[in-house]
Amino acid sequence: MRNKTKYLSVFLLLFLIIGGCDVDFGGTNDDDDGGGGNGGNTDEVLRGTITEVIPNRENDLAGITISVMENDAVQSFSDTTTSSGTFFVEGNFASNNTIIEFLDDDNGDELLGETSINIFPEAEVNLGNITLENGTVDFDEDDVTVSFDADLIENNCTDNSGSLTVESEGSDPIDIIIQVSNSTVITRDNDDIDCNDLLIGQTLDINGNLLGFGNNVDADTIEVE
Repeated sequence: MRNKTKYLSVFLLLFLIIGGCDVDFGGTNDDDDGGGGNGGNTDEVLRGTITEVIPNRENDLAGITISVMENDAVQSFSDTTTSSGTFFVEGNFASNNTIIEFLDDDNGDELLGETSINIFPEAEVNLGNITLENGTVDFDEDDVTVSFDADLIENNCTDNSGSLTVESEGSDPIDIIIQVSNSTVITRDNDDIDCNDLLIGQTLDINGNLLGFGNNVDADTIEVE
């Protein structure tokens, strides 16, 4: 009886290992959505809301195609606005001169306007509210928000003000200057810390406003990952 029990146990173990059932021995997390910055995404994201189109589509905001491409790139990435004028474009278009075209689907992809902006590798950029008027793309350049993860390579802060130099993630990283002020909220493990407590090599989740010159960000929040 003891031998029969032993043989049965061995048989059941072999059955499970060979493939009779899927056995989870731990160590994986299928529900991991990534963290911080651009949600763990390795692409760039551009979003915004078209609030008005003058003169062609003052009351119709759906069906406008937003085409985004890296400067001088062949491939473009696009999305079409909802009835509320929102769009979400995802793809590989990081560049210091990313081209954004707004096209009218109802009129043979007529160009409603074109602009360009600096988009960091693996960053999410929100242009906010946009007006298209007679070929001009109008949005508040001082209110363009950006979120991304980066590694700290230089700390020039005193207490909670100064600047940080970080290196973006991605296959072609760039250096970005982060401006920190007393209003910047910096956290580590849910505890508030000062800017000068940040250590070289730490990965930071940065949220702030894209400044209109070079690779510069005015930070609202910084979280140590």
